[in-house]
Amino acid sequence: AGSVNTVGRVSVAQVISAVAFTNVSGLAVSVSATGWYEVKGALLFSCSAANVRKFTLTYPAMTQAGFHMWGSTSVMAGAAASAFSSMYNAEMGPANSGGIALSIAFGAGVHSMNINGAIVVSTTGVIRVQALTSVTTAPIEFLRGCYLRVFRVGP
Repeated sequence: AGSVNTVGRVSVAQVISAVAFTNVSGLAVSVSATGWYEVKGALLFSCSAANVRKFTLTYPAMTQAGFHMWGSTSVMAGAAASAFSSMYNAEMGPANSGGIALSIAFGAGVHSMNINGAIVVSTTGVIRVQALTSVTTAPIEFLRGCYLRVFRVGP
């Protein structure tokens, strides 16, 4: 316990232009039944045009789970200009695997998002990050530097 540290990474940028949830290549980590884990991650992504993007996590059955996906949007130049910045946060529990966690309108530019969680796993499996864009002509590009990490805290 306290010694397993598994990391998934985006080593080459990946463009997602699908309107259905798609796995982000490299952002997948294995977890074992009865394991108790801390989950951390950071997503770096760019959008070429203002549009809605959606995010989720998929994961095996959990005894207990609490995930947060959070970040902020800021005042952007150009057509997506806003008079304010805002914070966003999504919380996912044991039964929310694959459901829409976040649905956010991002402006053109580079953005970041954080993932935090504490979980107790029921069934061995894989945690994955997925995303989609609302129109195929406004893709989202996940950049080198994204990661998803689990650290086994208990049995």
